[in-house]
Formats: sequence, C-alpha cells, structure tokens
Amino acid sequence: MSEPIKGEIYHDDGRVEATLEYFQPRWLARGLIEELTLVPSKLVTVGGGLPADCGTHIQVRLDLDDSWQLSPHDEGLVTNTECADEQVRRVTTSVDRATVRSWDGRVRREALLGLASTAVLEVLPDGHRARAPLQELVARGASHLPG
Repeated sequence: MSEPIKGEIYHDDGRVEATLEYFQPRWLARGLIEELTLVPSKLVTVGGGLPADCGTHIQVRLDLDDSWQLSPHDEGLVTNTECADEQVRRVTTSVDRATVRSWDGRVRREALLGLASTAVLEVLPDGHRARAPLQELVARGASHLPG
C-alpha cells in the first residue's frame, strides 16, 4: 500500500483537491483487513470504550513498505478527510512488504494482528481493560517480527 494512485476530487465551488488512493494488494485477504479492524475495535469497546482523547476512533495505519517500523508512531488527533472530516487518533507502523507477502496466512494474521494491537496500546491509558487481551495478541505475533 506504499504505491498510491493519484487522483483528484472536483468540488462544486471549483476547487480541485489532489488525492491518493491506497489499494490493498491481491495477496492480502480482505477478511484479514476486516479482522485487523474489528478485533481491536471490539476489545476496546468491551473493555470500556474509546478514551476521550482519541476523537471518533483510533485509526491504525499498517503501511506495507520496504522497511520495518515496529514502534508505533502516535500522530495525535488528525482530520480524517475520508470520513466527513472527523477527528481521529492516528497511529502508524510499517512492515516490509516482501516479508509479509512471503508469510503463510496464519503467520500473516498473527503478526499483523499483533502489530495492530501494539498500535492501539500506544494510545490506550494504563488502566483500560482492553490492554490485557491486546497484549496477548501482541505476544502471539511477536515471534514472527524482527528484533
């Protein structure tokens, strides 16, 4: 997803806004993308809900790149123009595309779910009840990640 397609949005007032579209690779199962979203979301919801300083939701970006960035980068509150200009808490990490592609489905699921959970943990307060189950997901995925 590090190779975006450039586009433009034409507004009624004559403005033209440049956009970048990131499409998931065909080798990355759609069900996995949904799981990477839903599993942490459910844990946060059941564990007490979204902290007030996270805006409308936590937006985790796992960039498929040519290098690893396993430590999450908290970008703070940002405007998510993809969803009605809502304020979201964005956290980013990146994984080596070639390595992720080489993994079988089970390893890919465990590693990416662990990494997504690491990103969510970055912004959850210490006392949040979702921390323990998210940390279990991190532990399961850690053996597949470098370092």
